[in-house]
Amino acid sequence: MSKNGLAKTPSKSMFYDAMGIAAVKTIEERLLAATPVGNGTIGSGIVKGILGFATGKLGKGSKLTNIAATAFVVDCAEDIVNGVIGMLKGANSSSTDVWA
Repeated sequence: MSKNGLAKTPSKSMFYDAMGIAAVKTIEERLLAATPVGNGTIGSGIVKGILGFATGKLGKGSKLTNIAATAFVVDCAEDIVNGVIGMLKGANSSSTDVWA
């Protein structure tokens, strides 16, 4: 590990963790997009952040719950960034394509 806590080079374990995070993020994003939570907004980011922190706390540090919690928090950050970009562009805040 380097001084900042990150591995100096990617490992096989890191690759598997990243694949797990991507899989959970893809599934939860599609499931929640079909609900009032939505996707790509500041509000959906806040909900996903709460879900991520709750998953991490309730899971008590198991590998699977850490992966799920990380997926929720990554999606939270993505939604908040997209929501802010949409606001700055003056776009409809419910739009999921802020780059259009």
